[in-house]
Amino acid sequence: MKEYISIKNLKFSYTKENFISELNIDIPKSCSVGLIGPSGSGKTTIIKLILGLLSPQKGSIKINNQNYSHNDLGYMPQQYALYEELSVNENLEIFSNLNNISKKSEVRKRSHELLNLIELSDKAKELVQNLSGGMKQRLSMAIAMINNPQILLLDEPTVGIDPVLRESFWNHFKKLNKNEITILITSHVMDDAMKCDKVIFFIEGKIVAYDTPVNLVKYTKTNNLGEAFVHIVNKGYKK
Repeated sequence: MKEYISIKNLKFSYTKENFISELNIDIPKSCSVGLIGPSGSGKTTIIKLILGLLSPQKGSIKINNQNYSHNDLGYMPQQYALYEELSVNENLEIFSNLNNISKKSEVRKRSHELLNLIELSDKAKELVQNLSGGMKQRLSMAIAMINNPQILLLDEPTVGIDPVLRESFWNHFKKLNKNEITILITSHVMDDAMKCDKVIFFIEGKIVAYDTPVNLVKYTKTNNLGEAFVHIVNKGYKK
């Protein structure tokens, strides 16, 4: 598959010691890629570099072989960034305006589409503070998609939610892939990783493996992705 997001020779450090050094990642269009690793491995740093919240000391990040506008991106942080005292609809309207969507008819249309997608249409007038944690997660995902981005960056989107809701999220993600949206997901949950089209195992700012979940299990001769991860950390990854 042709590369869509291309990260070349990326270097970034918070101190004099390199945190991320000579990082190279090619991500195909219209797929879900999991960036999998323990806390502190650099997953969120990669997301921030793509978003432009951090600047690399070296290297480049391109989309479709071009420099890109951050309007092409949608971002869902791990922590809620919602106005609790406002309704679901009011939150969508505010974030629409922040993304330069000000025409009321367009805001209503986009909000309606997103609430249908995340199955929250019946909660449109509900105050956010009255929503369950899972509903807030879904609203956060809708806000990340408000500007109709081609790329979604999701930071631990399924943390703290029950298995039924996690499955619902993945159904949404697959729908988005069919609509040619590319998704990069950070997680430390192997169940999430198994549902990705491709998985990047990321340790201490370095890629230790990048392949499909099936291949990672197959070539390490292990029983599941969790065992494959441990095997690769200890022994490396060779096909």
